[in-house]
Amino acid sequence: MAELVIAADINEEHLQAVDGAFEAVKHAIRCGELLIQQKQAMGATQGRQGKNDARGTFSSWVKEHCNFSYRQAARYMQAYRDRDAILAAGHDSLRKALQLPGAGGGACVRLPFSLAHARKIAAGEKTQTSRRRPTNAVVGEDVALAVTSCATLRIVRIESKRLGDFTEEDAQREGGYTLPEFRCAWVDMHGSWDTNQEVEVVHFTCEESQL
Repeated sequence: MAELVIAADINEEHLQAVDGAFEAVKHAIRCGELLIQQKQAMGATQGRQGKNDARGTFSSWVKEHCNFSYRQAARYMQAYRDRDAILAAGHDSLRKALQLPGAGGGACVRLPFSLAHARKIAAGEKTQTSRRRPTNAVVGEDVALAVTSCATLRIVRIESKRLGDFTEEDAQREGGYTLPEFRCAWVDMHGSWDTNQEVEVVHFTCEESQL
């Protein structure tokens, strides 16, 4: 009997946790909506004034007026963009809910990049990264640039590939390289080019950047 009482208490606390998480998610979505409204308003003002540095100005605005980082603001805005899928998922999306900003899930995965590669990501020249070890990245979720935490990447695809199977298209996505240039860059970073080595190839889009 005591075990049944304890189990009932555990299940009740679980339901309260889920409900609390979804309330937090709703606040996160609303915060993202307001941030996007402010960003759009500032962009429109900049456009009328003939300027195109709205992203930097909005970043400064967040730093001056909000009690959280620009990275956190980017996650709130992404929550708003994904609001329909998030809210339609129901209680089964507890894991997803707890990973959203403000819902107790902590920081997203961080991927290290050189500053040169971070700049290529911001410029849209790098949309793929290859790693010798698993990154723990998940398709559909966000990762942060560990070099400066100045950008948020959305993972769109992950695959395993032999270095010997890399193509010119892969090299281009790695940062605008030709295949011979990418081989040289890999050797500079890792010491050798083993055509039989399996690597994790992560494809992404840059959602937000302050570079």
